Amino acid sequence: MSHRSLALVYGFAFLLPTILASQTMELKSGDSRVHGERLQPFTNQWKMKVVRPDGTVLEDAGTWTDQLESVSISGRPCWKRTQFATFKRKTGEIAATTRTVNVFDARTLTPISREFERHMAGGDDSELRIIFHGNSIKIENVEKGKTGVREVPTTKAFDFYGGVYALLWVTLPLQQDFAATFPSYTEDEHPEIVQQVTYKITGRERMEAGSSGKKDTWIVESDTSIGYLKYWISEGPPYIIRMDYKDKTGAMWTLTMT
Repeated sequence: MSHRSLALVYGFAFLLPTILASQTMELKSGDSRVHGERLQPFTNQWKMKVVRPDGTVLEDAGTWTDQLESVSISGRPCWKRTQFATFKRKTGEIAATTRTVNVFDARTLTPISREFERHMAGGDDSELRIIFHGNSIKIENVEKGKTGVREVPTTKAFDFYGGVYALLWVTLPLQQDFAATFPSYTEDEHPEIVQQVTYKITGRERMEAGSSGKKDTWIVESDTSIGYLKYWISEGPPYIIRMDYKDKTGAMWTLTMT
C-alpha cells in the first residue's frame, strides 16, 4: 500500500466516529428501535420558575407533577402517564390548572389516547379527548358547555407534543451526539396535524434532583415548533430531572425537581 493510500485509510478511520455521530436516526410510529419496556413506574414533582422577555422573574410560577404507571387496555400492555400542573400569578393566586393523561403502547410508545383538561380561575374551562386509530383520530371537545365530536384522517405518529415528551427520548439510545427525528401529533386545536421533531444529545451533567440528591444526566436539546426545549435526563426513574423551555413569546420556563 502506498503512503498516500495509507494516509487516506488512517484519515478515514479518524473521521469515522464523527461521521457516524452526525447521522440522524429517522423513526416512525411503531418503530422496533423504540424500547418502551425499559421504562419503570415513577412519580415526580417539579417547581416552576419563569423569566419573562422583559426580564421580570416569577420564582414561584407553580408546580408540575408526573406519574407513570403500567396499565392493560383490552389485554394490551400499556403505559399511562398523568401530568398535573398548577400555574400561579405573581400574587401567589392560582391562575389555572391543567391535567393531561396519555396512554400508549408499553414497548413502541404508539399512542392510544390523550385526555386534556384546563380549568381557569373564574371559568372558561375546556376538555379534550383523543382516540388514536393510526390513520385517523377521534376528537371529542368540550368548551363553553358545548360538546363536539369529529373523526379526521391523519398519518401515524407519536404523541410527543401531546404530553409524552422526553419519555420517548429515554426509550432510545442515551449516548453522546445521538440524534433522531420523528413525527408527532400537535397539541393545538388541530391535533391531526403531524410535525417532525428533531433532537440531539449534547452532553452530560450531574444535576440536583430534589430529595434524591444528585443524579448523572444526559443533556438533550430540541428546537421544536412550540419553542426551544432542553432536558436533563437520567437513565433511571424518574428520568426527567430538569427542563428548560423557551416558549414562542420568549419567556423561559425552568422546571426543577422537588
